[in-house]
Parts: sequence; structure tokens; C-alpha cells
Amino acid sequence: NMLQFADASPGRPTGKAEHLPSCNLAISRADFEEVGGFPALSFTACEDVLFSEAVGASLGGGLCFLNGMRVKHLGRGHLLEFWWHQYQFGHCRAALGLRLRKVHLRLGRNAWALVPIMLKRLWYILRRALRWNPAGFLGAVILFPLLLFGLAGWAMGFRRGCRGETWGPGPGPESRGQ
Repeated sequence: NMLQFADASPGRPTGKAEHLPSCNLAISRADFEEVGGFPALSFTACEDVLFSEAVGASLGGGLCFLNGMRVKHLGRGHLLEFWWHQYQFGHCRAALGLRLRKVHLRLGRNAWALVPIMLKRLWYILRRALRWNPAGFLGAVILFPLLLFGLAGWAMGFRRGCRGETWGPGPGPESRGQ
């Protein structure tokens, strides 16, 4: 959860949010339909980022993070599923240019940039944990090897997305019937 939901930590105060993951989002049917629902993508991730941007642009109040709201979400059950899921997030973020400057996309094309990209994302995640969920920071220290494993998948997907390449190694969407 730290890798995917760094901006939705349990200790985050209630208030305005730029993005909320769709697995943890409540919206009225009327507002959902007014925004046009989720965009049709060929990716298996990132539709919630585009949806959040559409909500913020078309509905006056934008998004609000509610600290007391709880949703149970089942995570990935195996390491390969976890890695592949992170890979997809990195890939579609770069391929769609989500919240990225052109310099990020240029740098992301290079293999040498994978480690700095991982470290930048790790720093962002750890800062969020320290700010909103200090107890979660201890969990990050304990699970550090797993975080690095997931970040490696994310960075590899990000690089392929920056290069305009299609799905990379692993059980891609075509092999899973998606």
C-alpha cells in the first residue's frame, strides 16, 4: 500500500486532494456520469488518475480526502503479481505522461536513470509516511527489500513507457485475457 497509496496514508488529515485511487473513492452516480465515468484505456492501471483529474476539472469542489473513511482492499497475493502491478503503474504513468514534465520523460528513457528514478520515488513515499503515518515509516524500514523490489518493477515499467514501448516482460495483459 505504501507504493500505491502514499498520498492516502491513514494519518493524512482530511482535506483537498488532487488524486484518489479508485479502489478507495466514493462518488455519487450522478457526478460519476456527469464526468463521463472512467476513461477507456488500453492499460490496466491509471484510469483513476485520469478520472480524478476529470472530477477536479468538471466538478467545482474537486476531491476531498476523508481520514475516517476506510475501505478494505485485497492486495496482490504473490510476489510476481505485486511486481507486475507496480510495473503496470510505472508503464502507464510514463506512457500517458501523467503529472510528468518533459525532462522526466527524457530522463526515463535511459537505463542509467532507473536507480535515481527509484530513489526519487522512494524518497517521496518515505516523506509521506513520515509526515502522515510515522508508525508506517517503521513498516517501511522493515519491508525495505520488498519496497525496493516493487520500485524496481515500477521503474522498469516507467522506462518502457518513456520509450514508447508496449508491455514488457512478465504476464502481460494479453496473456491474462485483459
